[in-house]
Amino acid sequence: MRLAILFALMTLAGCAIGNEYDYRAASAPVPASSAETLAVAVTDHRPYVLSGDKSPDFVGLQRAGFGIPYNVTTASGAPLADDLSVLLANSFAAAGTEVEIIRLPNGASADAALEQFKGTAADRFLLIEMLEWKSDHYAQVTIHWNLVGQVYDRSGRLLGEDRIQGTRGTGEGFWSLEAGKNRIVTAEAKRLFGELLARPSIAGALG
Repeated sequence: MRLAILFALMTLAGCAIGNEYDYRAASAPVPASSAETLAVAVTDHRPYVLSGDKSPDFVGLQRAGFGIPYNVTTASGAPLADDLSVLLANSFAAAGTEVEIIRLPNGASADAALEQFKGTAADRFLLIEMLEWKSDHYAQVTIHWNLVGQVYDRSGRLLGEDRIQGTRGTGEGFWSLEAGKNRIVTAEAKRLFGELLARPSIAGALG
């Protein structure tokens, strides 16, 4: 029995190292947009990224058998904010909207984002401030999120704003291989971004 437990812990430790998740291929449900062209951007305001404790490509933690945490990063090697911008762009493009991605530095303010928006030809601007986004995989995959969505018109006027925040255990993931964990976290990303964009203040501003 002890050998079986030790083997299981060693297996979990091996599975905890070097994990990467790919959010770029995901596509969330989005509301219809009246904009001929939509600019999208995600700016990273996670405090542990701004402090330098975690790198911008940090997406969460994978814990070994004794609960020891190892960092999980983006499969692309790009900042998580960039990968989530691609997720949003893919989602609106799939719905028939022409999309332009604006890439922003960590901690960029709304004013700084609007300055970059002025340099595009887009009719609307969807800005997502990522105050928290982290998965934590041990007994299950748990997602922590805090996202603020804002929609601006061509003049820089704020048309709509809303926030979703929370923590959810998915009930899945204890023995999942990397592909399975990637499926779980991308499914949560699609669900949560779909929930934020469906809020009346956001959907109405885009429509």
